[in-house]
Amino acid sequence: MPIAAHLQDLHLIPSPQSVEINEEIFDVSKRLTTYSLLKVENEHPVKEQIDLLLKEFKAKGSNQGGNFLWYGTVGDDVLLSKYCQKNKITIPAHREGYALHVSNDTIIVAAGKKEGVLYGLYTLEQLVNNTNNNKLPSVSIIDYPNYDNRSIMDDISRGPLSNMDFLKSQVKRMSKLKINNLTFYIEHVVKTKSHPDFAPDDAITIAEFEELTEFAKPFNVEVMGGFQSLGHFRNILSSETYRHLGQTDRMLKPGDPASLDFLTKVYGEMLPAFSSEYFNIYADEAWDLVRMDEGLEVDSSAAALRYINHVNPLLKFLTDRGKKPIIASDMLLSFPETIDLLSKKATILSWVYDDLDNYDAWIEPFREVGLEYWVCPGILNSYSVFPDYDVAFNNIEKFVNAGHEKDALGVMTSVWDDGSAHFFARDWPAVAFAAHQSWKPVRNDQANFNRDFSFLMFGDENKSLRDCISGISELQHTKTVENLGTTFLDEYLLPDAGQVHYLNTNESETISKIIKEGKSCLDEVADVDDGAANEWTDDLEAWHFALDQILLQVKSYEKLIALSSLYSKGDLDAVSSELETLATEWKGLKERFSALWKIENRDYWLDEELKIYNRKIERLLKLKDKIDALDQKKTKLPTAGSVGIDIRPLDKEYFTYWLISERFPTQNESDIDKDYIGSLGGEKEAIPTPYDWTKYQSPYSYKINFDEVSEKSIVYLYSRIEAPEQIKVVPEVGFSGQWKMILNGEETTNSKEKDNRIVLEEGNNHIIMKIALAPGIDQIQFSLKDINTTNKKYKYKLKSE
Repeated sequence: MPIAAHLQDLHLIPSPQSVEINEEIFDVSKRLTTYSLLKVENEHPVKEQIDLLLKEFKAKGSNQGGNFLWYGTVGDDVLLSKYCQKNKITIPAHREGYALHVSNDTIIVAAGKKEGVLYGLYTLEQLVNNTNNNKLPSVSIIDYPNYDNRSIMDDISRGPLSNMDFLKSQVKRMSKLKINNLTFYIEHVVKTKSHPDFAPDDAITIAEFEELTEFAKPFNVEVMGGFQSLGHFRNILSSETYRHLGQTDRMLKPGDPASLDFLTKVYGEMLPAFSSEYFNIYADEAWDLVRMDEGLEVDSSAAALRYINHVNPLLKFLTDRGKKPIIASDMLLSFPETIDLLSKKATILSWVYDDLDNYDAWIEPFREVGLEYWVCPGILNSYSVFPDYDVAFNNIEKFVNAGHEKDALGVMTSVWDDGSAHFFARDWPAVAFAAHQSWKPVRNDQANFNRDFSFLMFGDENKSLRDCISGISELQHTKTVENLGTTFLDEYLLPDAGQVHYLNTNESETISKIIKEGKSCLDEVADVDDGAANEWTDDLEAWHFALDQILLQVKSYEKLIALSSLYSKGDLDAVSSELETLATEWKGLKERFSALWKIENRDYWLDEELKIYNRKIERLLKLKDKIDALDQKKTKLPTAGSVGIDIRPLDKEYFTYWLISERFPTQNESDIDKDYIGSLGGEKEAIPTPYDWTKYQSPYSYKINFDEVSEKSIVYLYSRIEAPEQIKVVPEVGFSGQWKMILNGEETTNSKEKDNRIVLEEGNNHIIMKIALAPGIDQIQFSLKDINTTNKKYKYKLKSE
């Protein structure tokens, strides 16, 4: 490649502020000599970078000398300062700024502070990887960040709880991406001395946070403390010791002296363990603010005042101790009157994780009143096999740029793990993009980033991991893996004895093709030169695992339906052998999951995650034993249903994700006519949210099965259906007891009606199914005749033909 062309293809992440290409060529094959007056310990990352560079130069060349690297801070090295002045090398004033100057035989890395020197050496490492036939273009780089605060928040509360080795590896990788702040969403997984009993045995300790903080300092990564302070308290309040602190089962009593005392004691223990001047109180998603004792409600103004009376004392507690408190934006935006009442010393963490064209609604309310704020985009693993990278990249790019254009002081990119069966290994490409944008926000830059990322991490700009991910993401357009959700992995493979079971094999061929192509793409990305494998190539096993898990689930559907047919033909040996093979394959996945888990996490919650594998394995082997016990000499075998192998292809789409209310005990049949949801405005007004009722995804693809129905009760199920236009549809309800359907506030049909046709209006329609449970009457099926849908959780959308 001609040098001139090569110069235009420098691959650097994050992109420097200024890169000037010079005519001279630097020969990397010559031995490198280094000089510096900078005083660092042997294990300091600056020293580690120098050792790495010396190793790189040695690997590329001979013993012939001639190259010289001079690095340091201009305040401590007078000669370096004079050299920079003489050669018109500008040193940025920013604490993290640096100048990197490469001539024909000399490299200068100069900065005002040690942090800038470290970042300059990181960039030099990437620059050396840009060599072409051991030739490096001479460049002058002037670099500094546009955002002073560039943070990653890792959710460690939902199952995956990082071990210390992984936490330290996060610090090192994030430092190389020029991320300077790491924080965690914690909930109940921190062990404090004042309240040790709310945390699990393997919780992270204050001492471990102190150790991580000290480890991170030389890498220019501050560790920020934080603790949820109002909502998201279900785990702690589930303990009898702390139940008295709750307004509800998931929210503290706002402003209550006992609640505030609990929080400030936890804060007081945590504060000394963290190096960041900021501390995050969250106080987000406190939707029960409108609920008083005994289920009574208060109006919006009263709820807003309760919120302020709770958070302002906490903010003062932190500012009195020299901390800058951060608070989440959502409750402030939900109750706008709180914004003027909030302490002006608070920094707002304005969060939204959607791909939007405009983010003013999350910026202007705070900017207009002079409140300092950070933008908070997201990388969501929430109940997904992996994040939706299109949404994540677009959200990061647009929100970070919008904040930069309107004076945001920082970026905190949140990595969420709702659903718990996730690995951070699948988040790193999006984390790298967040680092890239947080350093130098640039719109419409994803193609350049993907090219640079592929080159730096995998040695070839054409080996695009993002292309692999885009191909794999086509799975979200199938009904089986809709929205990349993990819920189908929880689906039961086998029925209980005496039951007919249905599995969806309609998309098996499509899914298998997407996965086969995706795995081939990942293999090409991982095919690097000998000795070039690194942490980025190691991450690819987590992607392979996700695909193999989907593939085996789909394969199991097909196999089990086929085995049901084989059973009916009496081929018991084949059925037994195939069941054992399937169980063995699930055991293999279980072992791979455990290995991946232990790379990143503590043992905490691993047993919970393995239940899904254990259940499949145990049920398959139990059925095998039952088959093996049958007498093949008998002319007539037991029915497939009685054995538990009556498995058939799914014939239609069913609604299997709903919001479900609590159960309301009843005595008489007429009780179904009573309205039990007055707290939501009654049946005519109710539009439940996940904060009102429980989200439920059935483990069956064709029914909702209610557990432990020992008495008569009424229960409500809610879903939202979006229609492209007004349309008549026929709901098909399979329920042996009494039921009513409430559509957009009106009862439209019930179990006594013969004509169940309903009219869906254009736009969103709200369906509430009201059913009368009783012992033995505990299952319901719901579908729309001849209608196909897509859904994201309980929100359904009619497919346009």
